[in-house]
Amino acid sequence: MGKAARVVLAVALLGVVSLPARASAADTRVAQPPNLPALPAVDLGSPSLSPGGREYLRGVGLDHAPRYALSATIDPDTGRVDGRMRARVPRPEHGDVPFRMLAGLPAFHTGLEISGVVADGKGAHADVDRTLVRVPVKRTGAGSVEIGMRFSYRVPRGRTTRGRPLTQATIALLSRHSDVDQFGHWFPVWLPPGAETDAGLSGFGDIGNFAAGAITARVRVPTGYDVVTGGVTVDRQESTGQTTVTESGVGLRDLSLAIGRGLHSASAPSGDVTVRATGRANVDVDAVARGGAADLQKLADLYGPYPWSELEIVSVSLAPDVGGMEWPGAIWISGLEEGTGDAGNLTVEHELAHQWWHALVGNDSIRYPVVDEPLAQYSMCLVADRQSDLGAECGGLGGFGDPAVQDCADRPTTAFTSESEYGLLIYDQAPGFYDTLARAVGQDATVAALRDVVTRHAFGTVTSEGLRDELAASVPGQADTVRELWDRYIGAPGCAGR
Repeated sequence: MGKAARVVLAVALLGVVSLPARASAADTRVAQPPNLPALPAVDLGSPSLSPGGREYLRGVGLDHAPRYALSATIDPDTGRVDGRMRARVPRPEHGDVPFRMLAGLPAFHTGLEISGVVADGKGAHADVDRTLVRVPVKRTGAGSVEIGMRFSYRVPRGRTTRGRPLTQATIALLSRHSDVDQFGHWFPVWLPPGAETDAGLSGFGDIGNFAAGAITARVRVPTGYDVVTGGVTVDRQESTGQTTVTESGVGLRDLSLAIGRGLHSASAPSGDVTVRATGRANVDVDAVARGGAADLQKLADLYGPYPWSELEIVSVSLAPDVGGMEWPGAIWISGLEEGTGDAGNLTVEHELAHQWWHALVGNDSIRYPVVDEPLAQYSMCLVADRQSDLGAECGGLGGFGDPAVQDCADRPTTAFTSESEYGLLIYDQAPGFYDTLARAVGQDATVAALRDVVTRHAFGTVTSEGLRDELAASVPGQADTVRELWDRYIGAPGCAGR
């Protein structure tokens, strides 16, 4: 989730989904999803990968990565989603397979239904606790297990919260709007061992803690609607009144959907990558695509190649205090219809940086928000410095000074007392570590150390402790300085009582 430099989360009138009106009989009818696509392979030849992405994949393999085949019929008028999933994931040691299903959050009132659950071809009963779906499986058997299920729910309309705090129910990741309907975390996503499984999503900030894998989704919408995802389109079929698109990607941790009609798109090259901007007629999609392509290249120069062949920038409606949201292969930006001035550019740069810090190098956003958000904020600052010819000092933007009140930033999202505290520590204080480190050991050394982290952990994950230790090891002559600055801006080991 993104902020411009020095902008922190604050209590405001936030955009949120509200309790929808009672559905009519027509609204609640069950639509038949399209046939499931084949279970995708983690294939080096996938058209979704850039040349650099293929090199990353050669280095890691992803032999035990999750693989999803999805199909869904979506009615934008009513918000009705009828879907099917077939997934192959590693067999668990403790008897059940957990999936995250955002539509189960009680505040959404989606009427989520899970049915037709199978495990290794046999009927099974899923335990559904709000956003957590657990499927019991046998501990013995092959190294992987195949899970299937049907799911249906109704996405509510976006509303205002009248000052309610920033939560998963208020940032409008799963909501309908007059321009674009947003489907974030719209299907059951596997939670790998060790991932946070808070069923109520009671913290602040993002919830992504998913493993990189392969996803293919076949989505049916009424004719005239466009479907924009973080994958690539591998098939498109038109029939009477219906459009069915098949989207696919390798190395993806999730697959977002943005659905709308009357949308305009423009593309721009960024090396081997195509950057595409999509929005209503009041968005200058040409300028957004060109600016995004330039920023993506600057980030690739810093950290290494962008891993996918395409990058989507989609104009959406998020909560008033949320500028954007990152997804593998796509970013959602709010307010693009107002132009692409400085503030808009900072938001785009922050979200693009998440393509390296969270999409490519993953982390548990619930347990370790101090990993990806400060890195995206710092990276945004580096790109903005280069864009504005402000020189190499990230502090030139004035965003990261010496924190007046230092507190432990390295804590789970559930351990912050307010969204304001979360914003101040994660978006303001913690990024100061990287700016101050660059002043101490040099910006080239700092960026080189981060680039090495990308190379080692592409399509993998990193914890806050692991990141600290790797950065300290990268400058052995000044390892004590790294740890001292980390303790000062991020927090000493165990500061959050984890």
